[in-house]
Amino acid sequence: ALPRAVAESKMVPAEVSKPVDLLPSSVPSPVVDLNWGQVIESLRLVGAVKQLAINCTLVTHTDETIHLNLDPNFRALGNDAVRNRLAQALQLHYGENIKLKVSVTPTPTETPAQQEKRAQQERHQHAVQAIEQDATVQTLQNVFNTRVTPEHIVPRESGE
Repeated sequence: ALPRAVAESKMVPAEVSKPVDLLPSSVPSPVVDLNWGQVIESLRLVGAVKQLAINCTLVTHTDETIHLNLDPNFRALGNDAVRNRLAQALQLHYGENIKLKVSVTPTPTETPAQQEKRAQQERHQHAVQAIEQDATVQTLQNVFNTRVTPEHIVPRESGE
């Protein structure tokens, strides 16, 4: 329940002022809350186009342009044919005539491919630790005078 003073007060609409445009009209407004990895998944890309996309980070995305930064180790993926196919997929996805700009420079953030590789390494490390700490495995190692080879450990996929 509202306090009595609030419930009894008369509501007076606030004066509405004209909105202020903080950006000059020549500066395109950036699209916010964009996860490049999720965009890639929704595009359902395959082959070289997918490899180009997952080895890029999103620099900016405006109403007119998507600017990506390609990891220099994958510079060969940035040829015109592959870029054009990615641009077409993005245009279909957004339903707009979006220009794609791809720069080739080291990125301060991880590409989706680097994120996936790191996640796989972390899953592998957790699996190795779980095996090494398992009492049954330790007993078997002692009884048979053997050891587990970490590179042969394959983590279960989620849901298994």
